[in-house]
Amino acid sequence: MQFRGRCGLPVLLASAALSFGSMAQAQQAVDAAPSDNEIIVTAQKRAERLQDVPLAISAITAETLERSGAQALRDIVTLVPSLYFSQAQGPVQSNVAIRGVGSSGGVAGLEPSVGIYVDGVYLDRTSIGVADFNDIERIEVLRGPQGTLFGKNTPAGLINFITKRPEFTLGGDASATAGNYDSYGVTASLTGPIVSDKVALRVSGFYRTHSGYLFNQTKNTDTNDLEAYGVRGRLLWNVTDKLELLATYEHHSSTQNCCAAEFSPVGATQLAISAAIGKPFPAINAPDDLLVAFDGGFSYRHKINAGTIEANLEVGDHVVTSISSLRDYKQFSFIDGDFSPVDFFRTINGDRNHRQFSQELRIASPADKTFSYVAGLFYFYKRQNERGGAVYGADTSLIFQRLGPPFSSLAPLYATIRSSASGSDIVNRSYAAFGQAKLQFSDRFDMSIGVRYTYDEKSIFTFQTTTEPVPILAAPRNERASGDDGQFSGVINARFRPDRDTLLYASLTRGYKSFGFNDSAVNTAIGQKRFFDAELSTGGEIGFRRSWKTLQLGITGFWTVFDNYQSSSFAPGNTFLLQNAAKLTTRGVELEATVRPAKGVLFNLNYTYLDAFFNDFKTGPGQPGGPTVQDLSGKPLQDAPKHSLSLVGQYDHDFSDSLSGFLRGEMSFRSETQTAQNLDPLLVQPAYVLLNARAGLNFGKIGLEIWGRNLGNDIILYRGGVPPAIFTAGSRIRFVGDPRTYGATLRYRF
Repeated sequence: MQFRGRCGLPVLLASAALSFGSMAQAQQAVDAAPSDNEIIVTAQKRAERLQDVPLAISAITAETLERSGAQALRDIVTLVPSLYFSQAQGPVQSNVAIRGVGSSGGVAGLEPSVGIYVDGVYLDRTSIGVADFNDIERIEVLRGPQGTLFGKNTPAGLINFITKRPEFTLGGDASATAGNYDSYGVTASLTGPIVSDKVALRVSGFYRTHSGYLFNQTKNTDTNDLEAYGVRGRLLWNVTDKLELLATYEHHSSTQNCCAAEFSPVGATQLAISAAIGKPFPAINAPDDLLVAFDGGFSYRHKINAGTIEANLEVGDHVVTSISSLRDYKQFSFIDGDFSPVDFFRTINGDRNHRQFSQELRIASPADKTFSYVAGLFYFYKRQNERGGAVYGADTSLIFQRLGPPFSSLAPLYATIRSSASGSDIVNRSYAAFGQAKLQFSDRFDMSIGVRYTYDEKSIFTFQTTTEPVPILAAPRNERASGDDGQFSGVINARFRPDRDTLLYASLTRGYKSFGFNDSAVNTAIGQKRFFDAELSTGGEIGFRRSWKTLQLGITGFWTVFDNYQSSSFAPGNTFLLQNAAKLTTRGVELEATVRPAKGVLFNLNYTYLDAFFNDFKTGPGQPGGPTVQDLSGKPLQDAPKHSLSLVGQYDHDFSDSLSGFLRGEMSFRSETQTAQNLDPLLVQPAYVLLNARAGLNFGKIGLEIWGRNLGNDIILYRGGVPPAIFTAGSRIRFVGDPRTYGATLRYRF
């Protein structure tokens, strides 16, 4: 990372981008009209057949989402090769990984390795993008470094949620769902013209709730429940035959008693002390029994408000696009910090306010010329402030007494409840200029070259106060720091199409994720560096796609090396620490196949072989009870199963003109997976299979479906760790996925 004075380039880029905020883009023509079963995507900022895109991409349509019953990002991992999702204390601690590489932990100074976008707008926090779906047209998942045409910071891949546009034909739909765990949900959307052929509106919304999936034996209540709702409004205005404006507003709110963790196993010291102070652990059963035991509470709330204006303008035979977006995100969470029946870490809480603004301006030449290009400017601003703290409860003094010297000498000092408070203020400005050009050598062969320069400025103010008589990790401090850096990224690819149904391509890409900082005072207190360096990825792909009458096949071989990978791990003091791993490699093969052997019959197969490992990481996090660091060179990454396989079978049948039905089954397999980066043998998720099923009947405009997810009731370990307390030797906590759910859905369309 380079630290230097300000230069003129950022100011010029920002001024240019903001001054053209009203300019726009028109929808690009498809170079070949799509036939049945073909999907149109915009992965290269142009509308084109998925079959023709020279990169590893999966597209999930609205119909597939409905038939699968997917309601949030975690539900689509069975539909996309190499995609992995996990979650710990709550959505803010969620991790999305592609080909084994992601960004876990809720550190405010960390940006995601897998970028998440909504209608092309970059989301700075992964937790903003894992909320429930609302009126989705399709989801595009791009695997591998995407360092040219999209926003910023996508060294491992990206996910772009494309929502449905307003239409000039009146239409709408609604659904109502009920299931086990007191699950209820409704969705609705309505679209139509306001002024014929000029102005159209689309309004959509959803509400969803369920009771807790886990049972708290200490308080005799359920936990890990959910209540969420969201609304979106989109207004399309065809100002002239060459200018189009699309304005979007959306609001999302979620409240959860989430996310508690199972103990498995519980260490002997923790069992003995808990029993001695009169708050014993309940009987420990299997690690997947969905039982927890804590005396405090877990809660997570967020509210998102977002507005976007997209403008499309034809200038001669070119298209100018402007996308301006403002997003405001408020999140509050608190947890029982020791996850147990004792009143030790009574509360650890966080209150985060996040506001971001982005402006993209780009121009696209006609796609059907010998030489064509897309170029643009990008500006991003974020301000985030976070306040939190921890409270040591009434049992702290008794615990210190039972631990004996030297802790027993502290017992009288903790007869009074103690607390600490901390916070940070972060400002991030990012500027970029980008362009990608394609040279068409013949009808069958072309090459593209793209380059992007990104310049980041960041500053942080962090503080911590405490009433602890002998502060250790909570030592008072007050710091300010700032830095800046600039990097190039880009792509070179060659594409050969011997016929309309065959694609061969090869590409070299470079991705970039900017530098960041450990925002917690705990981090520097235990010797971590305040700043960590930018993450760079260099990768290559060779791909083949072929469409036959009854078969669509795609095979991709990939290889990517990450330099200064920003590794996140859980550390003492209930904090996530970040440091740079010198180098890691991820490589493998992906297979996608769709087979239609007979009318109404469809099979989808996705398979990934993945080899993801650290080449050089001599200061990796140590295992419990051993040294604080270990050499992870040559060792595998967390969230990187060697084998991933999903198989979908679907049968549709028309019984009459007014009656039709379908059957759908989904199987997902993951081989053994490390859930903690220290490779703790007690926190390995063995190989597993998940099964989902759905069946439905459509009576004209009305449809009725029955469904089940995780039919085998396999409880999957998402993330694991050591509980943050000083008497937990031998103990582990486990954050697990959803149990078996089932229910029925009623739909209506017009």
